Amino acid sequence: MKRKILALVFVVGFLGCATSDREFQQAVKRDSISAYEDFLDHNPRGELSDEARQRLADIRKDEKVF
Repeated sequence: MKRKILALVFVVGFLGCATSDREFQQAVKRDSISAYEDFLDHNPRGELSDEARQRLADIRKDEKVF
């Protein structure tokens, strides 16, 4: 029973990572404030969240320059 639970936890965690990777790639393709905000709404924590926040800050900074 414990093995089944551990396997389920692993699969759910793995699928979550795959989903956030896909969502991040979609944000990169759109490369807009709304795209990165949408990503961060669904993925507030995680390894790609810091990258999304940095790109969001860069886009906002670039918009102020123009």
